[in-house]
Amino acid sequence: MADDEENTGPPYFSPDVVLEILVRLPPSARRRCRFVCRSWRDAVDTHTTEMQSRAKPLVATTGLAYVVDDLSAPARSRLLWKDGVAHREEGTSVVGTCNGLICLCDNRESGGAITLINPATDETLAIPPLPCAPGTDACCWHEKYSFAYHPTTGRYNVVHLPCYYDRARVFRSVQVFTLGEASWRDVVTPPAAICNRSAGVVSVDGATYWVVNGTKKIMRLDLGDERVTSVQSIPSVPSGCSSSWHLMEVHGKLGIAFAQSSPVPDSKTEVWALEVVTAGEHRWSHMHTVQLKQNLALTRPHFFHGEAFLTQGFARDVYGRPVYVVYEHSPSEDTRKRRRGEEDDIIDIRHGKMISCTTTCGRSCDRRTFSYVGTTEPFASYMPSLLPNIE
Repeated sequence: MADDEENTGPPYFSPDVVLEILVRLPPSARRRCRFVCRSWRDAVDTHTTEMQSRAKPLVATTGLAYVVDDLSAPARSRLLWKDGVAHREEGTSVVGTCNGLICLCDNRESGGAITLINPATDETLAIPPLPCAPGTDACCWHEKYSFAYHPTTGRYNVVHLPCYYDRARVFRSVQVFTLGEASWRDVVTPPAAICNRSAGVVSVDGATYWVVNGTKKIMRLDLGDERVTSVQSIPSVPSGCSSSWHLMEVHGKLGIAFAQSSPVPDSKTEVWALEVVTAGEHRWSHMHTVQLKQNLALTRPHFFHGEAFLTQGFARDVYGRPVYVVYEHSPSEDTRKRRRGEEDDIIDIRHGKMISCTTTCGRSCDRRTFSYVGTTEPFASYMPSLLPNIE
């Protein structure tokens, strides 16, 4: 090739140069660099600390959040965050976590006051309030919010879903707040998309999912182009399971859990996941059949951490107070059974190890689990316009 001939191909950097570039970038930028090409993705995954850090279970109840640093140590959860009004049903709840940031919702404020915190740096960031009519009653506002990260754009979004509280507070459109911007914005939403809060909300792989109230329809908000569409019809309810079901995250995919309808000593939960077949085409695949002891249930929305399952239940402490307990189960080969000629993976969960035990305000107390990876990256590194609001 002549020296003066224009090179129209992509630039090439040696592996050493790529690493020198990556180590000078903040973690938020390195995550986006994974999408440049396969070699950059491998370099980020193998040579940066944030990608090698293992996600840890975060156990959240109303006003409290604990992280389990070591699943091999029984009941060794560490307090990560505490609200000033812990154990009160109308207090602050965790909405979700993304890359070390935790999104909180204060249910005492009309519309739910949203705050982001980074426990590793002790920073807090108050989000502008959701446009909402005033009200004096406390609601479960957190159940209509989601906190999501879009891996391609690197944007962090707080999503509020269509919902109905009372005649003065009806939200018919999806509303999104993107970190670094000044205000909420409405997203064009199909009619009759009011969310079913009991079915849960899941944000995974750059999209937010919810169930339309009174139906079996699942809606999807693509956080890239901000389009709202419906998802392929859910699988048929398995025989012996109840008509109620809820959304979960299963191995980084949208999942559905169908629980057995009757409280028998060994109940079963069927777990399905929405998998990509081709671009724009998805299908539901049966992932697990989990056999549970009575009074135990899979944690929500995250129940799979590595090879371990997490379950939840209630007990009483030595003073007779109700406590919320999370158990870790590592199924061995003798508890996993393959049905001949079928793909079902039956996991018999009988003996678990307690990894978290917290006092609660009762069974109505909010209780959920998430995946958490701490970060020392400050808010200002990817939200410079919000620097004056960071504490």
